[in-house]
Amino acid sequence: MAEPQPPTIQDAARELRKHLRLSQQAMATQLGLSMGALRNYEYGGVADPDARALHAYTMAAELGDRPDLAAVFREALYRGMGSSDPSNGHLYIEPKDEFERVLITALLASIRGIGEFQRFQIPVLESLNKPVQTLSRRLPLNQQTREFFNRGVVNVYASCPRQFLLKKTKETK
Repeated sequence: MAEPQPPTIQDAARELRKHLRLSQQAMATQLGLSMGALRNYEYGGVADPDARALHAYTMAAELGDRPDLAAVFREALYRGMGSSDPSNGHLYIEPKDEFERVLITALLASIRGIGEFQRFQIPVLESLNKPVQTLSRRLPLNQQTREFFNRGVVNVYASCPRQFLLKKTKETK
C-alpha cells in the first residue's frame, strides 16, 4: 500500500483557513495578503511562494494549533531559501510578537548567566528540566543527545561551565 503524500501548500492553505473558520477575506487580512494572493495560495497559482507569506502561514498554523500544517509551510519556506528545516518539521516555534521576543531574550540571558542575569541562571535552568525532557522526547534526537537531556539541564550545564565553552570555541577557530 502506498504511503500517503504530505499535503501541498495549496491543500494546507485551504485546510488552515477551514480549521480557523475564517472567510477568504478574513484570512487574507490576518496574513497580510491580498485576496488574489490568498486565492493563488489556495488554488495553486503560486509557482514561487513568497517567504513573508509562508512565514505568516506558518505562524497562523502554529497559533491555530495545527503543527502539521505549520510543518508544510515551514518546509516550503526552507526549501525556498535553499536550506532544510532544522527540526525536520517536528517542532519549531518562533516568537509570535515583541512580548515573546523580550521573554526569550531574558531567558537566554539568564541561561547564559550574562551580567545581572547570572543570579537567575540556576533557578531558570532548574525550571526548564521538565519542559526540556518533554521536548527531547518529541524531537528526532539520537540516543546520546536524549540521555544528555535526561540527566537534567542544571547537571549538564554545570558539567560544561561557560569558561570551558568559550575556551573550546576559541580553540576551534
